[in-house]
Amino acid sequence: MKLIDLCDQIWNQQEVSLAKDFFQTYVDAVKGSFLSICQEAKVDPAVVRKRTEENINAILDEYPNKLLYAGTLVDAIKSSGYELSDESRKHLHDVYEEEIWKDFVRNKNFFRRQRSGRKRIAYLHRNSADARCDGDTDSDN
Repeated sequence: MKLIDLCDQIWNQQEVSLAKDFFQTYVDAVKGSFLSICQEAKVDPAVVRKRTEENINAILDEYPNKLLYAGTLVDAIKSSGYELSDESRKHLHDVYEEEIWKDFVRNKNFFRRQRSGRKRIAYLHRNSADARCDGDTDSDN
């Protein structure tokens, strides 16, 4: 039920503060009865994931501090073990890299953020479909 409420708020209210909570909630729901409920209601869980990821991407695109929000999303994905789609992973990676570059150009915070930024980008690369196919098993983070 928590997942349904969370998706409703993300889809209909573009609720920024809840988007990061989706990943752990989805992982927990799948371990529970979410897939059975979807099957009984004749709802494809992949459609729920795709729609929610698309809405989270749209929220990210509109968020005033994309670097902070993208970093928060990467951390939430990483800690939950959520398998982000390749399309959303690429979008998040591209936004994050672009914002790191902008931060470097306009701000003194680059060097303070560089280490965590590199770790987040490495995580996105390490968990991409290409990395999984190449047998990348680096578990540094």
